[in-house]
Amino acid sequence: MAPIVERALEGRAELLQAGALDGLSLDYIQQHLAPSPGEYVLTSRLTTGESVVISREKILPLLQDKITRMEEQGVRTILLLCTGVFPGLHTRTAFLIEPDHVLPPVLKAMSSGRRLGLIGPLEEQKNNLKLKFSPYGLNPKFAAASPYSGSAEEFRQAALQFKDHADLIVLDCRLIAAEGEAGQPLLDMLGEGNGRMLAEFGIGTNDKARITGVVLEDEKVYGTIHVAFGSNNTFGGTVAAGVHIDGVVQKTDVYLDDRLIMKAGQLLER
Repeated sequence: MAPIVERALEGRAELLQAGALDGLSLDYIQQHLAPSPGEYVLTSRLTTGESVVISREKILPLLQDKITRMEEQGVRTILLLCTGVFPGLHTRTAFLIEPDHVLPPVLKAMSSGRRLGLIGPLEEQKNNLKLKFSPYGLNPKFAAASPYSGSAEEFRQAALQFKDHADLIVLDCRLIAAEGEAGQPLLDMLGEGNGRMLAEFGIGTNDKARITGVVLEDEKVYGTIHVAFGSNNTFGGTVAAGVHIDGVVQKTDVYLDDRLIMKAGQLLER
């Protein structure tokens, strides 16, 4: 991730990195951070390449310590590179970006009534992931395949579990499959690499724009939302894929965290 973020920063800021498991041996992690029954399960990969299964409850104090230390060093923006739910993380003044606040509402807007399949790293995470998405009215089907130890065949088998049960299959912020008449042509255009990374989400607010088939105008029409996959490095993002494809949806509901901000294409007053 570091090279991608550094390219996006273009020298405008210094990048500092810290891992919650930095300096800890595999034996220590297995003895002291392994999940007990009923605890929220996470998985991570060590710098040695080994994958580990850990408890959120046991890792939270270590994670908060890293955040506090970064803030003490003068860091003003802190990005958490994990899509797990971490209640209680806080800063004094720094801006803390937590992906679990971003991903569910984006998927809510993307799915727009379509059936959703979700691939997570571990079978033990199934119930926790369902709880993560249920406040947004989402009830995704679940399959497990690890991004650390899983093979391409393992992911293919996980995706096949959704056959006839899901229209969109998502692995965190990456599009895995799309069904329907335009599904395979879309995947072909996006390719197998970073083209399937989620690049952009926007809400149309221009009541003078009209649906014409020209996406630069269509995505701005009042009451639409658009979701793009592929490159976003040309407008402040970190993904360079050589492709950028927008999909425009009309008359959808949009949630920001757990607050409905658009209903059937109509923006709601605050």
